[in-house]
Amino acid sequence: GRDDKGYMYKGRVTQKVKIELSWSAVKPSVASTILSAFNPEYINVRYFDPKANAYQIVTMPFDIQYVEPAPYKLLGQKDGKAQLQQYSESEIIPAGTPFIVKTDEDINYLQIGIQAADASELANGTYVYDHVNQNGMVGTLNSLTVNAGLGLLLDGVIKNSVDNTTVDASTGYFVEIPETTEDGDVALNI
Repeated sequence: GRDDKGYMYKGRVTQKVKIELSWSAVKPSVASTILSAFNPEYINVRYFDPKANAYQIVTMPFDIQYVEPAPYKLLGQKDGKAQLQQYSESEIIPAGTPFIVKTDEDINYLQIGIQAADASELANGTYVYDHVNQNGMVGTLNSLTVNAGLGLLLDGVIKNSVDNTTVDASTGYFVEIPETTEDGDVALNI
């Protein structure tokens, strides 16, 4: 549903991301008018997550116009640290592409902007449910069980997984991270 500030809330059902519009018996044209009244260019989604004040991987099945707090992409590894670069304000995060964020201590949600002018455009948008690899960081949209040797982002450090580790939906994990010569905006220990 939406709050009085125009934010949509994501519902979580068995750890799968589901975006719901909750108007009863409303035609698409009426829903479009309602959505356009809030913002004609994009729809705001508030994504709640229990990991306040922690770096975490997030993956969404749709193109993302903006994220607050700032999202980061993986450049590679340098000197035993994963180098992260902040996405520019004009850069769109493609559907299914994982990114890293760190929420504040007192905020346990992300503000996400989806480019859609109306309900019809949102319903007919591009959704990706594949595991997209962003330079060694792989997004997950459904929870899955992995074997030992993959990287998991835990407490701000990338640590090796053990057999039968569950990776939550809408998060991700690391495979072989390529070397880079670049310094990122943020460096995480591996």
